Amino acid sequence: MRAIASFAALILPLFTTGIAGGESITPDSSARLIVERDSSSANACDIELYVQNRLAAQLGPGERAVLQVAAGEVSLAVTQASSGPCLEAASPSRPQSALFAPGQTRAYRIMQDASGLFLSPASE
Repeated sequence: MRAIASFAALILPLFTTGIAGGESITPDSSARLIVERDSSSANACDIELYVQNRLAAQLGPGERAVLQVAAGEVSLAVTQASSGPCLEAASPSRPQSALFAPGQTRAYRIMQDASGLFLSPASE
């Protein structure tokens, strides 16, 4: 996973304040999110992963992100990054909702079809 400028500044407040903005995350109230991108992807552009409407990671072909998230409902979205050979950024995909139980790990794969990018459940 490529480092994103001020990654900690973007992610740590998100995961320490929780979904509602006032709850703290303790080990028993957190979950793990894994997002993978195939190395054989037809799109060479980097893909941005948004968690709770905040940029959480930028993934190139074959890369994966492993993030700690608050248990409960989490909003996820992906979009093509506007970097490198891909100068025109697309708007983020329609957010997808994922429900995480405390301690649960959920894995997703970045997919693309005629309607755009989306996350599909994957086995760990």
